[in-house]
Amino acid sequence: MKVLFVIHHLKMGGAEAIVTNYAIQMKKMGMEVAVLDIWHFNTILFRKLKNACIPVFSIFNDSNLVTKIINHLYPSKKSLNERILNVISEYKPDVVHFHTFLRDTQIDKNLCPKWFFTLHSDMNRFLSQFDENEINNFSDQLSAGLHVVALTEKAKQDLLAFNSKTQVDVIPNGLDIQEVQSQKYDKEKLLGELKLPKDTFILGHVGRFNKVKNHEKLINIFRSVLQKRPQSVLLLVGDGDKNDRKRVHGLVKEYSLQDKVIFLGVRNDATALMSCFDAMALPSYQESFSLVLVEAQAQGVRCVASDTVPDEVICTDKCFKLSVNESNEKWANLLLSSCVRENNVKSVNYFDFKKVLSNILSLYQK
Repeated sequence: MKVLFVIHHLKMGGAEAIVTNYAIQMKKMGMEVAVLDIWHFNTILFRKLKNACIPVFSIFNDSNLVTKIINHLYPSKKSLNERILNVISEYKPDVVHFHTFLRDTQIDKNLCPKWFFTLHSDMNRFLSQFDENEINNFSDQLSAGLHVVALTEKAKQDLLAFNSKTQVDVIPNGLDIQEVQSQKYDKEKLLGELKLPKDTFILGHVGRFNKVKNHEKLINIFRSVLQKRPQSVLLLVGDGDKNDRKRVHGLVKEYSLQDKVIFLGVRNDATALMSCFDAMALPSYQESFSLVLVEAQAQGVRCVASDTVPDEVICTDKCFKLSVNESNEKWANLLLSSCVRENNVKSVNYFDFKKVLSNILSLYQK
C-alpha cells in the first residue's frame, strides 16, 4: 500500500506530530509513504522524516522570502490545487490522507482511489475559518466520498449533522505510550540548569502561543498558585507568532513575574521535560483532542484541563476538568491538591500508537 499524507506545514503541533509518527511507523512496516507539506520549513519534524528516508514534497518553500511573502499575501487557489493534484498524480498513492483542509481540491477517484481527511479541531471552530463557498466545497467533498476520521464521538455527530452522507469513523490520535514513558528528564538537573531551588514546584504548559490556548487564564492561575506555594515556577514550552509571543511576555511583565515564568521555546525534548512537571494546566478555550494532555498523563503528571477537552482524553485518576469560568483559586487548589478521581478512570494505553495505527490501516483497506 502506498500512502500520501498532506499537511499544512511541519512545525511542531499535534497534527504535525501525528503525521510524522504515522509516516515513520508505516515506513518501518515496509509501506511506501510520503508527506506533502503546503508550506515548507526546515523543522525538527521535517528532519525526523528526512532521517527516516521519507520523501517530503512541498508546494511553497520558505527559503525564498520574496516568494513566501507573495504567496502568503496573494495565494492562488488554482495554483495550489493544481500543484496538490500534480503531486498526487506523480506519486500515484493508493491512499491520500489530508490532515489539513482540502479547500477547492476535487475528489478524483481516478487519480487516487481512496481519500481521507482527519478533523483535528472542533467542528464549529473548523468551519469558522472558511467562507460560504469553501464550506459548500467541503460539503461537496464529503458527498463525493471523502472519508473522515473523527477524533471523538462528538466530532462524528457534528459531522453527520453537517452532512448526513458523510463517511466517518472515530479513531483517536495515537501515541507510542511506552516511548513517551521512557523519556525522562532529571528534575534536579533541570532545576540546576535553571538555577532554581530543589524544592521548587513546577507548573508546566506545552503548546503554541495562540489565543485559543488562553495563556491569560494560565498566568492568572499561576498567580494563585504562587500565593499558596511561593516557591513555584511556570514553565512554558512552545512558540507562536510574534504578536502572540509579545502578548504573553507583556502579561508576565505586567504582573512582575519575569523571575517566575520561564519561556523554554520549542524543545525536541518536550515530552521528557514533562516528566519534571509537578502539575500541568491546560485552560484552553477549545481543545478537540490534546496529545499533550495524553503525554502528560502517560508521564504520571497531575493535570487540570478546561472542560472543552473531550471526555475520551481524560484518563488517569490525577487528571481533572474545570471550566475556564471557574476561579483561578479553584484551579490552583486542584493543581496543588493530592486528591484523586474515582470515576471513569482508564489506562492511557487506550491511545496506544500501534492499536490506533492498526485501526487506521484497516480503514484504508476497506
